[in-house]
Amino acid sequence: LLQGRGRPPPPMVGGSSAALRRVCIAFLLALSGFLLSAAQMLPAPELGFDLTPTLHFDPELAADRLRLFAAVFFFPLGRILSWVYNVPLGLPDLEALYSVPVSCALLAAIVWCWRRLAPLAMYLCAVFGLLAFFYLFHPGRLIHHGFLLIAFLMLLWSGSALSSPSPPRKMHSPLPRRAASVLLSIFLAVHAFGGVRMLMVDLLRPFSLAKRTAEYLRTERLDSLPMIGEPDYAASAVLAFLEGKPSSMHYARGDRAGSFIRWDPARWEDVTDSELLSRTAALAARKGAPVVLVLNRPLQLPSERRPEVRPLVSFTGALVYDENFHLYLYDAPAPVPAAPVLGNR
Repeated sequence: LLQGRGRPPPPMVGGSSAALRRVCIAFLLALSGFLLSAAQMLPAPELGFDLTPTLHFDPELAADRLRLFAAVFFFPLGRILSWVYNVPLGLPDLEALYSVPVSCALLAAIVWCWRRLAPLAMYLCAVFGLLAFFYLFHPGRLIHHGFLLIAFLMLLWSGSALSSPSPPRKMHSPLPRRAASVLLSIFLAVHAFGGVRMLMVDLLRPFSLAKRTAEYLRTERLDSLPMIGEPDYAASAVLAFLEGKPSSMHYARGDRAGSFIRWDPARWEDVTDSELLSRTAALAARKGAPVVLVLNRPLQLPSERRPEVRPLVSFTGALVYDENFHLYLYDAPAPVPAAPVLGNR
């Protein structure tokens, strides 16, 4: 951009000291950006996620991660897990597209068709770097796996935008280039089909029912009562739609009040229904009022065992299974005062 248009490309590294300085400055800029991004991504010491890497070799896990390479190209045709669990995303007969042989064949075809070493090396580093991260640290979801497809688009763009006076491995015929163009058109058409399909599903069904749950709490004037939510990541969405009333909610995980979630080890342990009701009873005793339970799953304890817990309403049908909500009211009876003991003075 600084050189302007119409100027000849800069000489190679060995051509002059100015070219060497350009390469060194570019390398330092890239290195500083890498170090800054790595420093921003370092987890805080109190982060409540298990980031222990998988250092042993697990063939089943490795095969599952390698299947992701083909899955991002064909995801509207087969089935792949994403946020939308209760809506079929594809055709079960085409699940064979998500296989290790298809992934290996697709990767081999890309390597064979693309002969420029620099863009190809950058692409392979991105692909295997992402697959290694998914294997070592976190499996990710479809929104993370899509970076594998973005890396492929980056490869195609870099081959057209970057030129070299004498490419070491130039394509030997126009056939691979035409094949890559046709392949990209097919992939984009498949993804357009999947995108339109998911858009129609999104228009017909809500992604989350947190807003409807908050509207019910306001309409029934239950938003003035103390609330306890489980799990915190789902209940906090309902709290956000209550427009500051109340300003916080008691989260069963961590057994503390808050508005935003503190992602620390205090919330690691799952809360059973018995523990949830025990903490609800303690909250009702402290507040001296009934407590509204905001859950994304129904309670499993029978009502005859806990008569103080009354189901209010359930909102189901969300695209995301853990964005459905079930409301309960905990109203423990007031303790009966003991009768005075009469006796001689």
